[in-house]
Amino acid sequence: MYTKIDEGCHLGLCGCSYVTDFDSHNYGTQWLENHKDSTMTNEDLWCNRFIGQASFRNFSFGGSSNYAIYQQIKKALEYNCDYILVFWSNTNRFNAFWKDGHPSVVPKSKNEQDYRKKYFSPYFQKFFSYLLVMDAARLLDLHSVKYKFFLWKGQGFPWPEAKDYPNTIIFHPAQLDESLHSNTSPNHLNEKGQAVVNEELNLHL
Repeated sequence: MYTKIDEGCHLGLCGCSYVTDFDSHNYGTQWLENHKDSTMTNEDLWCNRFIGQASFRNFSFGGSSNYAIYQQIKKALEYNCDYILVFWSNTNRFNAFWKDGHPSVVPKSKNEQDYRKKYFSPYFQKFFSYLLVMDAARLLDLHSVKYKFFLWKGQGFPWPEAKDYPNTIIFHPAQLDESLHSNTSPNHLNEKGQAVVNEELNLHL
């Protein structure tokens, strides 16, 4: 199963691990070593099964927060992508801003627990993701770039307001049934799951 995209476009993908392939996945060499017997290759993954585009870049990164995905969008614009598909992540993922001013996903440590107790707010995280989506739409419109946003209710976005976001499609690979998942694929989906995503995208693109 392939997904037909606009002929001659410069396609960019942004998102978390559900949008990655073996090259963009960032769990490290140990993960790749543990799953070297996987029967899937990059060519089997839905994110590499688009046809029609003149060029393609995947900016997605495993574990990305919505702030990180927002930065991916800006990177896609730097590379002159003129059609960008954005798969937003769960609103509970957040970035801590330490003294050096550089954003980084909070490591699993005592510092994370301390940070959560002092600063974490589920309401703020949902609202922050809402602002990121709105500003991403503004930014893409400003650059006259065609785009689609993908999200679903289980990610914690304000609902039903999220359904009214610009160019939003209520679908995300993360919502697929457990029977379509696999722990030997960088994007968590088995062969059937890959086909389901491409089939779903064909309905919307």
